[in-house]
Amino acid sequence: MLLVALILPPFIFTNPVFPTLPWKIPCVFPVKVTYKTSTKKNAKAKTKKLTYTLKVAKVGVALSGDSVVAIGSTTKLTNTKKNSSRAKITYTSSDDSIATVAADGTVTGVKAGKATITAKITVGKDSAETTKDVEVKKFILNSVTQSKLRELTVDVAGDTKALKATDFTVVNPKTNVKYPVSKIAVDSKNTTKVTLTMFADLSDAADYDVTLDGITKSFKATDGKVASISVDPLTIPYATEKEIKLVSKDANGVIVKELPYGKADSSYTFTINTNGNGYTSGSNLYLNKAGDTAVAEISYKSGKYDKDGKPVDNIAAQKVTITAVDQSAVSEFAVKIDKAGKSFDKAKDSNKIAVEDTTRTTAYFKIKDADGKEVSDSVYNKYTCLLYTSPSPRD
Repeated sequence: MLLVALILPPFIFTNPVFPTLPWKIPCVFPVKVTYKTSTKKNAKAKTKKLTYTLKVAKVGVALSGDSVVAIGSTTKLTNTKKNSSRAKITYTSSDDSIATVAADGTVTGVKAGKATITAKITVGKDSAETTKDVEVKKFILNSVTQSKLRELTVDVAGDTKALKATDFTVVNPKTNVKYPVSKIAVDSKNTTKVTLTMFADLSDAADYDVTLDGITKSFKATDGKVASISVDPLTIPYATEKEIKLVSKDANGVIVKELPYGKADSSYTFTINTNGNGYTSGSNLYLNKAGDTAVAEISYKSGKYDKDGKPVDNIAAQKVTITAVDQSAVSEFAVKIDKAGKSFDKAKDSNKIAVEDTTRTTAYFKIKDADGKEVSDSVYNKYTCLLYTSPSPRD
């Protein structure tokens, strides 16, 4: 049934008449409408003949989605054309050894190379198809940010554990000078997060290009100007020596300086008063019990002056409280079970043993503090490992 609504104020339609529609589409047919010129009962009735054209859009398909995917990663292709609910779409790959495609358009990278994805849509006897070229790369560089003067944080898709420092190229596009990467580190929890450590500081506010596997991303280096100072960490486990640092950052949060307590620097003042609750040893702070506090006082002098000889960009002295907390409140425990002779990071990600498995196994533990950093050996030595067993369900 076709409903045609014609709105032509100030008229009121009283008896629209629709003819029988022909089977051929598109078609043009007349519509006869009787209407009154007002809402009054004695209003005159008039008749108007109109024509209505009925068209049905042809089936169409156009693909949107990433044209580059990393090995082992996926991207989803979708049809951006509107079609009938009866439409059926199928996807095929020109080379499944390079990239496979699922029924819902999800493309998975298999090995480096190029493949063409074909999408065909069908509605009844009408059909249409389109293609999209997809390149599979070993790595895909998604973003680059500067975290410290000599550190960059990059987001990379792919098997990041296989990355090497030499895989990255860092260039100042204006001078064409290349800056080699000293080392890289892959985050243990988020393997797409990779930290690049440079040989030299990047603090000239210049633009830099970072390239990995043919993909380039840019970032603007810090100007090295200190905008804020703080102390890290602000909570420490009680009865445990913990290193305390003064941390200065620029206006964008890039770390300009990390100054361990006790290390001299003419631009900074850094003192800690334990209030009799503990002691400092080198760069470490020790507080006796949970709830004890120490007060750090920090300040910064830029060494710069205006035309009148007044210092500029200094940060006045500020006090920061450091609090001792219960070890259990700041620690994260994890355990893996694997063969002997491994480390926690290299052990398989499992904490289960098969029933009646007589193979000698080893439990590997990792303990982290509130800052997400692994605790020192001295903290590990305070723990005792106890093994509890429960009866088998058959007993």
